[in-house]
Amino acid sequence: MNEMNETSNVNKNDNENLTNIQMIVFEDEDGLDIEMEVLDEFEHEGKRYVALRPAFDAEAFTEDEDSINFFEVYADPENDEEEMFDLIEDPASLQALSDVLENRLMSRGNE
Repeated sequence: MNEMNETSNVNKNDNENLTNIQMIVFEDEDGLDIEMEVLDEFEHEGKRYVALRPAFDAEAFTEDEDSINFFEVYADPENDEEEMFDLIEDPASLQALSDVLENRLMSRGNE
């Protein structure tokens, strides 16, 4: 599970739609900040997900940084004002979420 240490004031009661936020910063196991770009937020099979990719840094860019990560988003059981992000790693779930994201992005392109 990843914990968010800064989110440009993401507050469940103030902002239900994460797509209004451009970046989210996570703290990894070593205490390093990882800045992620928000691509989309959506519901799938009754759960809320966010699609993120590492923020682009031209100096540190590697091929892996172009990948998209999916996280399930849910309220922190100890503080319902905070949100928790659980990285999705199951291949079947990743494929299903990738398909949802692709369909959503394609439908936006047709608008």
